[in-house]
Amino acid sequence: MDNRERYRPKVVHSRPKKREEAQWGISNRSKQQAVETEGEVDKGENEANERGTGAKKEKTGKKEKKKEKNKEREREREEEIDSGESYNQEEKSSGENTEKREEEMDKETRREERQITSGAQKENEKERPSMNEIEKMLMKERMKVLEKEVSKVKENDIQIRIELLGELVKKIKKEKEEEKEKWETKKRNYGIK
Repeated sequence: MDNRERYRPKVVHSRPKKREEAQWGISNRSKQQAVETEGEVDKGENEANERGTGAKKEKTGKKEKKKEKNKEREREREEEIDSGESYNQEEKSSGENTEKREEEMDKETRREERQITSGAQKENEKERPSMNEIEKMLMKERMKVLEKEVSKVKENDIQIRIELLGELVKKIKKEKEEEKEKWETKKRNYGIK
């Protein structure tokens, strides 16, 4: 190899315009499209704004009407209150007296009911055994029932054991008899004395 070939600079194919476009991510076509779409968007926004202002005006008109109606209603209420205040005051004073009487009667009846219920509760508590006594009674009854069951189980257990032993004895006797018979048959067959 020649030194010339070795140290020859590498050729780089570069296109600076395309690099810049790639850097910003925009080509000539996309620039034109963006400009066109921006114009369309502006037109659409203007139309929407024009529509919206009309709708806003209508809404504000409705709100004003509602406010006026509410004010009229409040005026009517105030007039009714003013005209009926004197009559209502007389009713209130008589009504307050009757309410006070009813409240006092209610309090008295509640006191009497409390006394009656508390007296009845005390009598019931005297008659009733306490929880500890009830638990003790229940435990005694349970113990009695358990003792009866245990005694039954013991009796049954003993009977079952006796029966099992009897069966075992019978089996053993049968086995011994069978062995004797086998020996006897062998003796006969082979002539053993």
